[in-house]
Amino acid sequence: MKGVSEQHAANSIGCIVLHAVLATVCWASASAAQPCAPGMRIFQHAAGVDCIPVSPERIVALHDGNVLLPLLELGVTPVGASGETGPEGRPFFRNTEAYDTSDITVVGKHRNESAEVVTYLEPDLIITTPSPEWHYATYSEIAPTIVIDVFKQPLRAALHQFADAVDRTERAQKLEARFDASIAEAQAQLGDVPAQTTALAMTYFGQRMRTMPWVHGYRAAFEAIGFRKPDWQKEFAGGSRVVEFSHEALLNMTVDAIFLIDFSGVSGPDGDYEKFMSNPLVKVTNVASANQIFELDGSKMGGVSWLRTIDAIDQIQEILSHTTFDPNVHVEAQP
Repeated sequence: MKGVSEQHAANSIGCIVLHAVLATVCWASASAAQPCAPGMRIFQHAAGVDCIPVSPERIVALHDGNVLLPLLELGVTPVGASGETGPEGRPFFRNTEAYDTSDITVVGKHRNESAEVVTYLEPDLIITTPSPEWHYATYSEIAPTIVIDVFKQPLRAALHQFADAVDRTERAQKLEARFDASIAEAQAQLGDVPAQTTALAMTYFGQRMRTMPWVHGYRAAFEAIGFRKPDWQKEFAGGSRVVEFSHEALLNMTVDAIFLIDFSGVSGPDGDYEKFMSNPLVKVTNVASANQIFELDGSKMGGVSWLRTIDAIDQIQEILSHTTFDPNVHVEAQP
C-alpha cells in the first residue's frame, strides 16, 4: 500500500493546479450537450450523465468496502482509494484481505480524502457513492466522476453498474452465475423453513446494538435465504435503515432468530459474540433461552461484493442446517 509524502505533495502544488485545470478541459460533460471526445462514452449514474473513458486505466475509488472491493473483485486495481487507519496508525482497506492492495495509494479516510493527492494521481475516472453528497461536485473538477448508488438499488444492479463502468461485464456475469448457484443450493436444502422464520441481523459495539440495514451483501444474503423481517423493522424504510436499540429493547422483540455479525476480528474486541451472549439482559431474553442467537463472521462478510455475499449465504445455510436452530420454535416478546 503506497503513501504520498507531504513534501512530495507540497512540491507538486503547481502541477496539481495545472492538472486540475487540464482535466476539466480535457473531458466533456454529457450534460453540456457536447458529444464525448474520442475514447470516451456516455455513462448514466446516480448523479447524472457524464462522459467517461471507454476503458479507464487510472481509477480512484472513494470508498474501500463499497467501491474498491467490487473493483478488485472484477480484476481492476485502482491507482488510489480511500482507506482507514489501523491500531498502529497504519492505513488499510477494509474487506479487501483477499486481494493485493500494495500498489494502491491511500488518498485519505472516507469523507476526509485529499483532493491534492487524488489530483496528483492523475485519474481518468473517479468512482464514489451518494454519501457524502459533495464528492461528485468536488471531484468532477479533477476528472470524470460517477456516483454508484450502493444503498438504494439492489446489490445486483450496483455490481453490474460497476462492471459496466470499468468494462468488466463478462467478469460480472460469471460472478453472478456463482452467486445464483449458491442461492439455488441454499433454497434447495432449506426449503420453506426461512419463509416461516423472522430473523434479525445485528451488530454489537460496546453498549450500542444496531440492526444491520438490509442493503449491501447483508440484504442480498438474507433475502436470498428468504427470511421474514420482524414487523417492527419493516416500519423503518422497508428495513433498510440502521436502528440503534438497547439491551432492554431485546426483551420486547418478537423475533425467531438473531444473527449477530461479529466484527471483533476486524474492529478489535467490540462486536464480540461471546461478550454479547454473556450480558445478563441478553441471557434472559426468550430468543436466547430458545438457543436461537447465532454468530456470523463479519470478517468474511460485508461490502459490495458477489463473493462475500456468497460467503454470508453459506454461513447462514450452515447455521440453519447444522446447529440448534429449530424452525418450529417461534419466539415471542417477554410478557
